[in-house]
Amino acid sequence: MVTLNIQMDLNSFSKSLWAIFSKWRYMNPSDCSEVDETSQCFLQMMIVKTRTLEQMLLGVPMYVDKPQLGNILDVSSMTSIVRSLYETTFIYHSIFVNTSTAEERDILLCLWKIRGLNNIRHFPIPEELKDIIKPKDKVKIKKYSNQIFELLKELHISASAKKELIEKVNHKGNSIKGYRFNKDSDGTIIEIEECGFSDTSFLFGHNNYNEWYTFLSSHSHPSYYGLMEFANMYQNGHDKEITTGLIMMACSILSRFINDICDVITDGDIIRAKVFPNISAIDFL
Repeated sequence: MVTLNIQMDLNSFSKSLWAIFSKWRYMNPSDCSEVDETSQCFLQMMIVKTRTLEQMLLGVPMYVDKPQLGNILDVSSMTSIVRSLYETTFIYHSIFVNTSTAEERDILLCLWKIRGLNNIRHFPIPEELKDIIKPKDKVKIKKYSNQIFELLKELHISASAKKELIEKVNHKGNSIKGYRFNKDSDGTIIEIEECGFSDTSFLFGHNNYNEWYTFLSSHSHPSYYGLMEFANMYQNGHDKEITTGLIMMACSILSRFINDICDVITDGDIIRAKVFPNISAIDFL
């Protein structure tokens, strides 16, 4: 199997994402599966985030009336974008790549929808709409919960793992995580492991980036530490150095997403060969 380390060029990744989207739409103009439709939305989000990050590399003018003073790099905002790229890829990987069967995938897809609906139910809603929106969400949550319970019948799963999953379904929280179906030697699911965003090995398969999420969080939050880092970064001239690191992170994340989506979508292998015609496998990590 031939592999190739691609240059850390954000613009080339942006073009590759668009090429994947356009070729997939051309090859599949209608009658898409839910997996393809959801993947398309994830892909569109990644394209927009990547192009936003590209624009941010141009810098922002501090003094609009004095363009001669030049622009500065808004590193904290770029960090937020890179963190969003990471979290989006993490969730996509959890649902569509890190599952072994269609039943496992569909369970996590339903659970993801339930968490989203729980989140919506916490939004402030005008009084005149509460009788319409709230009950409608309850019906959807019940629908997806029932789908999970039906899918459970198709799994080889221990009683304890089944109970664990039902508790996750009935949980009223709205935080999203990655999940791993841990199995014994006979292939029976014995545990539904939760993986938070800080577990970078869940996405990349190694621990080389285990400090990434902490870094991204600390630089994008207005905590005391984040504020001090913001000040020190410009005072010590580290803004360009940190930006280079953020580009490297973004490119590694995007390479993971490109690999994942080409493994999942209809005709993904054909599309990957068209977008990257000179290699049979992609290893940017």
